[in-house]
Amino acid sequence: LVKAEDGRIVSHVDISSFISRLPSGEDTADYVSLDASGSTSMAASISEAIEAGAEVLLIDEDTSATNLLYKDEVMSEIISDDPIKTLDVQAKDLIRKTGISIVAVMSASSSFLSIADKIIRMRRYVPEDITHLARSSSRCLSSQQGAYRPPRERVFCGIEGLRKLKSSGYKIVAEYANGERFELDLSYCPRIVEKGQVKFIACIMRKLRAPRKPMRVRELVNYINNLTSKVGFKAFVEPVPPDLTAVDGFDVVWVLNRFYKALFSQLGP
Repeated sequence: LVKAEDGRIVSHVDISSFISRLPSGEDTADYVSLDASGSTSMAASISEAIEAGAEVLLIDEDTSATNLLYKDEVMSEIISDDPIKTLDVQAKDLIRKTGISIVAVMSASSSFLSIADKIIRMRRYVPEDITHLARSSSRCLSSQQGAYRPPRERVFCGIEGLRKLKSSGYKIVAEYANGERFELDLSYCPRIVEKGQVKFIACIMRKLRAPRKPMRVRELVNYINNLTSKVGFKAFVEPVPPDLTAVDGFDVVWVLNRFYKALFSQLGP
């Protein structure tokens, strides 16, 4: 699930296919922020998911920055110099270039209907395939499609100055050598449903604070999954506490992408 997350940390993520420039002048091809806006945070989440090897993007209009999803003709004319290139005009090329699928829940705009391969209408929790009906509507106009540019890959290099890290309920709490303290609430991640997952992620992060060598993000996901599959919990913590719950490498990367002083750098073009 990708959504808008006002105020989240973003570390060297390429969001330039969605946002060409920012009023403050930051480089959107190598975007860094301790306080991202709704649209920049959502653009970062899409790029991060693609970079990590996700197979499906789940998008709910209710939790999205809608100015990143679509824009009607009137607004396009009024804001002709808008630096945002919306998802609806890039979706087809994004799917073609990355192999990822998109499942979008919409109710306020028809902008995705003309490009959707399947259109499902929900009525009283009952799904109904209305693809043919929507296609036959004269109002379901084809949207002009544009090119999508996949994000530049990053490598993970560790967590700078991390002195202590622990879990506390659904939060991960970090203390740094300079006295700073940081908390990240994992209850905002829809894949985290048990406190044991948070505790195991903290164990993994303690091991990853200073990796032997930088790893590409997708390599990091596979490394965590393969090691957990072959060795189990003890690959990251011994003795093994009885209250750990398995997680996917995606969940760990989700946390690292939002973690203070997590070190990422981009690979060359």
